[in-house]
Amino acid sequence: GHFDAGDWDRRSQHLWVVREVFDLLRIAPDRFATLDLNLPESGDAIPDVADEALWTLDLFRRLQGPDGAVGGGVESARFPDYGTPSWKDDLARYAYSPDPWTSYMYASAAADASVALRSADPARAQEYADSALAAMGWADSQNGEAKWGDWAEKIAGQRAVAAASLLTMTGDARWNQTFVDNTP
Repeated sequence: GHFDAGDWDRRSQHLWVVREVFDLLRIAPDRFATLDLNLPESGDAIPDVADEALWTLDLFRRLQGPDGAVGGGVESARFPDYGTPSWKDDLARYAYSPDPWTSYMYASAAADASVALRSADPARAQEYADSALAAMGWADSQNGEAKWGDWAEKIAGQRAVAAASLLTMTGDARWNQTFVDNTP
């Protein structure tokens, strides 16, 4: 997955980039569908910018538990020593526990990926669809108000975003109502 600031962390906040890339593909498919980024995956049916977004999304899919819960990412025990390249960094790594905020963020990004991949790779699109629905289901099963306290409003906002993506993915009107009910 992608990281920022040279500290090798991969955190759920990076999922916003995934959603932005799929927005670009939705807004200007002709421009971005043929953009060659000279990636190992270049030349297949999936646009290179989508391959880049999937690099991060797949990390979170691997973090997803069998119950649908998605953990908040991977972090080092501390910042690496100045100038240490990633391939020489030997710090211990930890995975964050699952939480509904991350699970909703992931559900949104996975649903967007599913929509973007429908014609290029239907089987992979279905895998992301199933994964998105599982993440949404797990997050919905958590008691936001009692368990998450001050985070409840932020979680509701991410639930609204996920519902909008699931509405686009499925066409199911229940996601529209979830969006309306949770939009801050």
